[in-house]
Amino acid sequence: MRITNKMMSNNSMSNINTNKEYLDHLNNQMATEKKITRPSDDPIIAIRALRLRSNLSEIGQYYGSNVPDAQAWVMVTQSAIESTKGMISSMKALCDQGANGTNTVSERQNIYQELQGLQKQIYANGNATDAGRTVFTGYRTGEKLTFTEDTSADYRGIWDSFNAADVKINTYLEGGITLDDINGLNPSNKNEIAVNEDRVNRIRLSYDNINTKIKDTPYGVNGDQVGVISDFQSGEAWTKYVQGGHLTQDGKTTAFNITVDDSSSQELPAVRLDPKCNKGLIWGTDSEPFGDPPIVEMGLDIRTGKVYATYERSNTTLVYRNELEQTPSIDPAMVTTDPVDGLQSFELKYGNTTYKVKKDSITGDFKVTDPAGAVDKAKVIQNNDKSFNISIATDASASTYRDSKNFNVFNVSANGRTVTSYYAEHELDVKITTSDATVNAGKTAYQYLALAPDNTNTDTTAANEIYLLADTGELVFGSGVANTLGNLKDIPGVDTISVKYDKSSFSEGDLRPEHYFDCKQVDDEHIALPIYAMNYDDHSQDINYTVGTNQSIKINTDAEEVFDTQIVRTIDDVL
Repeated sequence: MRITNKMMSNNSMSNINTNKEYLDHLNNQMATEKKITRPSDDPIIAIRALRLRSNLSEIGQYYGSNVPDAQAWVMVTQSAIESTKGMISSMKALCDQGANGTNTVSERQNIYQELQGLQKQIYANGNATDAGRTVFTGYRTGEKLTFTEDTSADYRGIWDSFNAADVKINTYLEGGITLDDINGLNPSNKNEIAVNEDRVNRIRLSYDNINTKIKDTPYGVNGDQVGVISDFQSGEAWTKYVQGGHLTQDGKTTAFNITVDDSSSQELPAVRLDPKCNKGLIWGTDSEPFGDPPIVEMGLDIRTGKVYATYERSNTTLVYRNELEQTPSIDPAMVTTDPVDGLQSFELKYGNTTYKVKKDSITGDFKVTDPAGAVDKAKVIQNNDKSFNISIATDASASTYRDSKNFNVFNVSANGRTVTSYYAEHELDVKITTSDATVNAGKTAYQYLALAPDNTNTDTTAANEIYLLADTGELVFGSGVANTLGNLKDIPGVDTISVKYDKSSFSEGDLRPEHYFDCKQVDDEHIALPIYAMNYDDHSQDINYTVGTNQSIKINTDAEEVFDTQIVRTIDDVL
């Protein structure tokens, strides 16, 4: 190849120019302290720089905001727990001091008053807040753990749960002796106060002063059908307020005739239409309640014209659970799903029986059928997380679910492929009374259920009796029931004993039930049907903060992990 002087000159000029460009690039890097000034300078470096900038922004969020916020929350929590711990230590010390037989009446009175003060204060620690957020109440950070004043609130279906270890013998001193009685004793007059001692089997509930009547909507979402509206959707008085299955106006009143059990008719008082309840009308029975047990509230399903009822009962239910003898299974091949509508059906096998669980195409509810095609002996409840509780009646004499007292219960995952737990469930009737009321032959529940030295009932007819004492919040029962409940084995993830009650009167400092129990709060505008009530069925809620890449921590402590409902109740016994 022939190289000319011109070519050499051009190459030299090009090299000099390239060096100048490189020098200029280096000068720009020195001046700007940046390796590149535009993505085209080095696309790979640009991508890495953007990713690094994003990571630095995240780290800034973690360490500049999330971590300090989480730290403040945890410090408030720790402070409240330490304060609670100190109060419990003080209570223990006072109890030890009170056990000293050399205390004078005045010293005992001081101990009594100090315990009362601590009892009123201890749950107040659960109202601790960080930046206005209550730290012990899960996602309900705008709500206090306790009632801050005396409150009337209608909580229904509080399921208080226990295990076999909570079944204990307790001693009661009857005779009404108080500190004032002691202070009034005069040795010179030789006056005396008779004190009787009774030992009974007991479970102490989480609340005292509960309702003596239970408002119960016992079966299904809408309760029991008790009748129909005779002129449903006939005549302008009714139809002009209903369009497309929804109520259209508020503040209107009208009257209906209700036919109950196809045999008797009763004219209902004027009913106010409420657009907040687009599935039904609601009203109370202003006149004398009818039915046995009495119907105190009713609801009308405007889609069908059927009337449903809430009953008022003077008894309630205790449920106890034990292990099933066989292991249930689900055949994955029988699970059907819809790409849009999700799970449609699955089959549950227990022993030699296969139960089909299928979604209703109209209502969207799941129903169970057995090989005979029966649907009345089983009930399906779908939880908030979409998992299933399937209860199947096992009483041979029962023709429907409601007629049975014994059930097999299976908890199934939301995808219908896994049985997460299973057990047998048994219902026992509980009579609601008070501690001073006579329940048998002029005896109070304490006296009727009193135990002999061998821990059997002195009255043999009491062995299988159960009473719920509304004023003291105690469940007392005979020796036969105690043997059954006390010998139950713990089932992982399941409380072996549950009892249901209502409470509508709360004192300042009482724990709010929704933070502890599955229950419903019913307000004045939603008086009849559970589907309109505020339903508290998931009181365990975690709050997680992201504090690093793929790193998060739970910052909240659930109330039930620290503030046991029995703390104050134990002090009641001590006092």
